[in-house]
Amino acid sequence: MTKHVKWPYAIDPAGQGFFWPDSEQKRREMNAIRRNSPVQFESVYQASPGARQGVIFLEEYFRYYEAPRNLEIGIADEKVREFVNKGAFVLQAWDTAFSAEHDSDYTVCATAMVVPCQHYHCGEDPFLVGACEHHYDVYVLEIWRDKISWGEVAPAIKMLQLKWAPKVILIEKKGYGVAALEALENMGLPLLPVTPVQGKRSRAVDGVGAGSAQGWYRQHRVLHPSRAAWLEAFETELKDFTGEKGNKDDQVDAIVHLLSHAITEGAAIGYVPEGWDSDEKIDMRMNTDPSNKLSLLFGLETGSMEEMTEIGLIEDPFADTCSRCRNFDASVSVCKLLGRRFSAITPACDRFEEIDSPTAKRNLW
Repeated sequence: MTKHVKWPYAIDPAGQGFFWPDSEQKRREMNAIRRNSPVQFESVYQASPGARQGVIFLEEYFRYYEAPRNLEIGIADEKVREFVNKGAFVLQAWDTAFSAEHDSDYTVCATAMVVPCQHYHCGEDPFLVGACEHHYDVYVLEIWRDKISWGEVAPAIKMLQLKWAPKVILIEKKGYGVAALEALENMGLPLLPVTPVQGKRSRAVDGVGAGSAQGWYRQHRVLHPSRAAWLEAFETELKDFTGEKGNKDDQVDAIVHLLSHAITEGAAIGYVPEGWDSDEKIDMRMNTDPSNKLSLLFGLETGSMEEMTEIGLIEDPFADTCSRCRNFDASVSVCKLLGRRFSAITPACDRFEEIDSPTAKRNLW
């Protein structure tokens, strides 16, 4: 009789955490899915469909930042404005109610600052799981909620837009949101209608292509202010959320919309790698200082990198970067294999295929 042995995906007989001991790419793909979409990993890779039920946001996922005083005032306060300006931009997401009756849902606005990042926060080993993908960390600034009538929604949107100056205001096209979008369409506000195609739970655990709200919380990429009047009610709703009908989920809906947009935007950013993030570091790496004795000796103009490289004075400063890979489309800064945008000077990945034609190299300078 044949004996069937089940090895969970992450605990293979060789102890290497994947079923393909010789496949670096498979191991990294598995770890990326486990980080960004943990329920998908448990359900599909671990053959545990029961993972799609139960609590989504655990208290152990919550991380905090020390917010400036008077955060509740918004950018009208100088210290708050300085803090917010350190981020890339501010996002707002609205989940509107259907009515203002006593037992109706709240209208909620989630506001957050996003910060570019390319580092892990949970002690992951890049050697085992691969380099951290470019993403946005999300600093929640405010969760505003109230039971208001449809006529009060548009003024509330304008009020909170002035308070935080968001780059994008996401509004779900349902209930009061439809009327608000129509009322504000000619006001010059950065409105972006959202039409969900998934259920509430699926939006939180499956998310978008680059990850999920659950995955971002689990990787400590979402931070709450350590002291805020709204924080306890917000975290309680997150911890109680299961996606089932009848649950209070207005705040969860708003933050999931916000995180989904931040995840999509973060996956597309061309974040400058370390070593290229200041003029001094660029000059050092590219060796374009006009005082360079070799440059003066051979009469080469500052920045003549191709000539200096070809005669062997310096090493190619772009070696082992995306710009030297056959799979990189420099015209749109997109990797044709991964289907994602990258800077031309991003360090090459394990799919690097070097361009060996001198003519092709010259075309990249």
